Amino acid sequence: FKVLRIIYYYRIGTVYNAGEPNSVVQINILKEKASSMNINVVEASVSTTADVLAAAESLVGKVDTIYIVTDNTAVAALDAIVGVCEANKIPLFVADPSSVEAGAIASIGPSYKGMGEDLGKVAARIFKGEKPGDIPSTGGSKFETVVNPKAAERMGVTVPQAVLDRADKVV
Repeated sequence: FKVLRIIYYYRIGTVYNAGEPNSVVQINILKEKASSMNINVVEASVSTTADVLAAAESLVGKVDTIYIVTDNTAVAALDAIVGVCEANKIPLFVADPSSVEAGAIASIGPSYKGMGEDLGKVAARIFKGEKPGDIPSTGGSKFETVVNPKAAERMGVTVPQAVLDRADKVV
């Protein structure tokens, strides 16, 4: 007998504005990481917040989940994405922890308080005479996990208690 091997590729959808350089960098990182795990990224690019609803709707039936990077355009119209996800039982995750309160299931993202603390340390180095150009740029050193169980329920997902227990904040 011949054994057939079926490989299932997980599909992550994302809505972003390709005109935002920060978003393009994040999408490229997402695609690189996803590819290494046999995850396909399905992109829906927008130019304005008016395009976000149609872009989110275009992902229905094509993705298993939606992930939104810290894209200003998509986040400004996050309510449209949340509506599509709730109506179609598509789990929605975001990079920006504050977007969880707007209806996403969860985020593991930068701690804005932590960023402020890091910036304060850099400022102190500058005040002590170090040249700003000599201080290397770094990403945030602190991250926070925020979970919204009610949003998860509306999207047909049950958040395990272990995840809730590890969360820095439960909305």
